[in-house]
Amino acid sequence: MNTRSRRGRRAALAALIALLPLLLSGCLRLVVDADVDSDNTVTGSIVIGVDKNLISMMPGGRDAFFKSTTSQGGCDIPGAKQTPYDQDGYTGLKCEFSNVSLADFTKAAKSEEDPLSLTREGDKFVLRGSIDLSRGSEQTDQDTPDFGAALADSDVRLTFTFPGKIESTTGTLSNDDHTVKFTTDKNGKAKIDAVAGATSDSGPVSWLQDNWYWIVLAVVVAAICVLAIVFLILRGRRKPAAAQGYGPPPGYGPPAQ
Repeated sequence: MNTRSRRGRRAALAALIALLPLLLSGCLRLVVDADVDSDNTVTGSIVIGVDKNLISMMPGGRDAFFKSTTSQGGCDIPGAKQTPYDQDGYTGLKCEFSNVSLADFTKAAKSEEDPLSLTREGDKFVLRGSIDLSRGSEQTDQDTPDFGAALADSDVRLTFTFPGKIESTTGTLSNDDHTVKFTTDKNGKAKIDAVAGATSDSGPVSWLQDNWYWIVLAVVVAAICVLAIVFLILRGRRKPAAAQGYGPPPGYGPPAQ
């Protein structure tokens, strides 16, 4: 009887282990939204969320998870506002920050396994880093679930907006090449690489460079209009010469003596 009971527990454990990757698939959400300013500060938010179904299985549920996360440092950014996050089936922590230094932002966003650096080099911002959620997925023990493969399906998005145009990147560009987004691939990996201007390119010189064609066209049209107006004015001032008159008709009286 005990043998059957042990076999039953082993079968149940094996089934649970087999289902764990499915339960964990897409369980994590990590969203970074950062606006980098020319004064070497960063403003934005970081969201760290876990699937609600998993949170409900934890002792204490959502409140205990939030308390535990914040007590362990949260997003660890000076002056940041930490609030509970509950959206799209994810529960966790949202960290909002404003005008933090590049060093403080980098310290909070990076880890030993996934390094991230955001630095100012002259008139350029340089962003370097990597993400590998599948790290550790190669297990030597067959009874150990493949957590790394499950995390590879998680929702991971890092978005950075710079004051100048992005010159090179491994991410997806938008916002007239001022914003770049990084997402993990099917293997749970992402290479974070971007070089962008550190100063705004929306000044008068840049505007003239971007719109020179229309400026030239407007000048040409304006010149044609001015010439047409001048021509009409000069033409209106020219009065036609008076027609030469003719003498009176000859008289019919008697000829002069």
